[in-house]
Amino acid sequence: MNRTPASTLDVIVGSRREALHLAPIVHTFREKLAIETRLIAILSGQNQVCETLSSVSLQPDIQWTIRGTEQNSGTYLGEINVLLSELWSRKKADWLLIFGHNELTFASAVAAFQNRVPIAHIENNNICADSPVGPRHTNQSHRSISILSDLIVTGK
Repeated sequence: MNRTPASTLDVIVGSRREALHLAPIVHTFREKLAIETRLIAILSGQNQVCETLSSVSLQPDIQWTIRGTEQNSGTYLGEINVLLSELWSRKKADWLLIFGHNELTFASAVAAFQNRVPIAHIENNNICADSPVGPRHTNQSHRSISILSDLIVTGK
């Protein structure tokens, strides 16, 4: 598979943990590789994503707040899908970078797959595909995200 280097990379952040893990990567893409990187913060409830991003010298390029929706509901999945589909209809990313195995990661992966945006997934090392660790939905999300992803990054 021959692909040209990405010129637009969308990075989705929905938690403090994701912000801390993805911040060095965003800085590297922006400063050293000169790749247009759109940092998308998706807020639901009381989380500290923007404060955490600010503490690592980043500000979201796009910030969406999703209120009154349980993260494991179909409505949440649908809202993420609509927001990302509208964004990509205006300017499609060459890649989507996601981290972990939570509901936001799953919803973003589904939206990217449906919009034909290649997915680079950084796996959470605390869960592996063959492990019975964690809630059942987490393992199912992990397997689904792995299947949808074009590139999977792991590490120990």
